[in-house]
Amino acid sequence: MRTATSAVHKLENAMPMDVCDVTVNDGEIAEIESADFGNYVADIECADCGLNTKVYLGYNRVSARYGAALLSTVGLFNDDTTIATGYDETYFASLKYLEKGDVITVTTISGEISYKVTDAYYDSESVSLDDVGSDLALYLYFSDFSDNNGKCFYIFADKVTGEGS
Repeated sequence: MRTATSAVHKLENAMPMDVCDVTVNDGEIAEIESADFGNYVADIECADCGLNTKVYLGYNRVSARYGAALLSTVGLFNDDTTIATGYDETYFASLKYLEKGDVITVTTISGEISYKVTDAYYDSESVSLDDVGSDLALYLYFSDFSDNNGKCFYIFADKVTGEGS
């Protein structure tokens, strides 16, 4: 569906920026505590599945298009659950190849943190992530044209090394 994707991207680029839109700032990694929405705050990598993407603070179509998007401004890569999402058609696409036992490395300005995947599965888009009990929750949105439309691929992982471990 490259034709449809191309047309959507042309329309998005032609439309004026809305109050809910952010632009990404992918210069140097920013300190999470002082970052603004759209700032590049981390890298997420898993060599086993080819995942290697930038992480931007705040979720919307722009930040998810250029990498992964953090959904919260508190509890990021520390003692609370960190939640990030992205699109299957962009830089987060290889997330669906992660399996239980794989190791995810997150690099922030403060250093590296390693997480071990404890669960990975497809489920509906309406799964609640309020009390997941994991240190890291990642999920992948599928397009309306995908066989997985209406579902997300979820990854849950616990910290094994790094800050706060």
